[in-house]
Amino acid sequence: MADNFDPKTLNGLLEFKTFHLTPDKGLGIFTFDNQENLKKHLSD
Repeated sequence: MADNFDPKTLNGLLEFKTFHLTPDKGLGIFTFDNQENLKKHLSD
């Protein structure tokens, strides 16, 4: 994710962590400063 993601594009992003689970799957955890920024950038 670090190779193809610019965290500056998401307003209110406080932290993100990535985990490599299997050869073709991963997990990303994003922490925002408020619910409005979360909904704005990460839809359902």
